[in-house]
Amino acid sequence: GFHGIRTLNFPFEVEEKSVGEAIEEITKQGLKRTDFYVQTGYVPHGLQLVAETPYDRQAPIEMQIRQSFIGSQKNLKLEKFDAFIWEGATSFMITRERDMDAWGEMENLYLEGRTKLIGLSYFNVAQIKEMYERAEVKPHIVGSPIHAHLGWNREIKK
Repeated sequence: GFHGIRTLNFPFEVEEKSVGEAIEEITKQGLKRTDFYVQTGYVPHGLQLVAETPYDRQAPIEMQIRQSFIGSQKNLKLEKFDAFIWEGATSFMITRERDMDAWGEMENLYLEGRTKLIGLSYFNVAQIKEMYERAEVKPHIVGSPIHAHLGWNREIKK
């Protein structure tokens, strides 16, 4: 059967170190790393509590992504992930150059073999299209928030 773990380096909502301890325990019980899927991701500092941000908030966004990834490696006690997702653009209107710089770091993590898949979540349709058109490595995963009353995901589902 399928075993999967979805987590985030987002201390406000997720205690990733506890997830790492659980992974360690299930592997001690005989489950091989290849038997389960692990997805984690980067959450921009605008969504993080100041005291709990798992990276340097003053660093360029590319470094924040790298630091978040390394933090997740430590927390989860894993070198590689099945997927690493960027959970939210820096702007809700357009894709900015800093978003493309950030995506470049996501591509680097993928090209370095640190994650098998990279993706986006909480981006609107225009941002996803622009990212897809401009990216060297296209997003493998697009997460869509479910806010039926806002209609956010209607276009994404098409």
